[in-house]
Amino acid sequence: METNIATIQQPTPTNTLSTEKFPSPNQDLNMEDFFKLLTVQLTSQDPLKPMDDTEFISQMTAFSSLAELESMGKDMKALRQEQNMFNAQMLIGKEVTATTRDGQTITGAVTRVARENGEMIPYIGDTRVDMANIKEVAKAEKTFSQDQQ
Repeated sequence: METNIATIQQPTPTNTLSTEKFPSPNQDLNMEDFFKLLTVQLTSQDPLKPMDDTEFISQMTAFSSLAELESMGKDMKALRQEQNMFNAQMLIGKEVTATTRDGQTITGAVTRVARENGEMIPYIGDTRVDMANIKEVAKAEKTFSQDQQ
């Protein structure tokens, strides 16, 4: 019986990686994505040289640790923003000495605090004062009550 080489079909790969199931490089991987990648890795491995259990556990632990660190980083950022807001609010009614954006030194009571571009900005009257440019904070000499206007 003769075999014609043209009639032999080439084997087709059974384990192809579809990029539509995974996030683009600009997106974060989550635990579900990790398991999808792991599944592809396990199904594509050489049966004569299977993946070591310790390697699998090590990868899973590393991914879990990374996810936890990212979560802690987000929490720390939120905490830092809240602390900055609290610090700025504590300046209301206090007398501060600061350098303005044009380099002049200004002294006066902080009358208000506003959030601008995610940053808390104190104002002495209508003059904006960046928190980083405050040189001194003191108890205000005059206190204001509702009777005084």
